[in-house]
Amino acid sequence: RTQAHDFVVRRLEQLLADDGSPREVVRSVLAERSDDPHLAVATVADLACAYKTPEFAAVMASYSRPTKLVSGKDYDSGWTVDEGLFRQDEERDLWAAYKAVEAEMGAAGPSPGVGAFVEASGALEAPLESFFNSVFVMDEDESVRSNRLAMMRDIAALPRGLLDLGSLPNF
Repeated sequence: RTQAHDFVVRRLEQLLADDGSPREVVRSVLAERSDDPHLAVATVADLACAYKTPEFAAVMASYSRPTKLVSGKDYDSGWTVDEGLFRQDEERDLWAAYKAVEAEMGAAGPSPGVGAFVEASGALEAPLESFFNSVFVMDEDESVRSNRLAMMRDIAALPRGLLDLGSLPNF
């Protein structure tokens, strides 16, 4: 990134905050969409409306465990999820929900909005809860553990390109 880009992003952040957008919302969006100021402004407006809703709180809660689980972990970015390594129905159910959310987000176009993200992500809530209640991610078998971590990594990556949930309080 160039100094000019950084200047424009800082200035945009200040303008949006001066217009009343919560600073944490602005930072969350700019972390992912600073390359497109017009899209970033629209996304900030969408997120500012959704940010305090129970639906968005549920989405944040859903994404927090997978994100925290893989954050700072040393894993091979080349890992892919191998459905043949699933040992429990909860893994299969969660993977199916992930694939459905991924497809729905893809169908929303190259720049999905906050509303589409929240609506699609609702499908992860129950499978994630069931998964974490029944499955031990850090299995003794390295291939099973790596497969589960790859699934958590993929789930945690779903909001990328839209917003950085980690920039928001209570995440």
